Amino acid sequence: MSSGSVLILLGVLILLAPFSGLPFSWLTLVLLVIAVVVIGIGINVRTKKAPPAAATAAAPETPAAGEAPHYSSIA
Repeated sequence: MSSGSVLILLGVLILLAPFSGLPFSWLTLVLLVIAVVVIGIGINVRTKKAPPAAATAAAPETPAAGEAPHYSSIA
């Protein structure tokens, strides 16, 4: 089951929870567990979609103040 499907299912459970007839203390516990699962899925999805650390591109070197630029000869 994909994480998107699990989130939809948990959303439906949250929507139906007040009508479940559970005692308030149980309902609080169930909603707390669902919230922890949703947060875990969110963190998991975010870390999967995070771009890998980009390699720093070599920036062209600029000469220091008062220094003549060095050009490479193209042969």
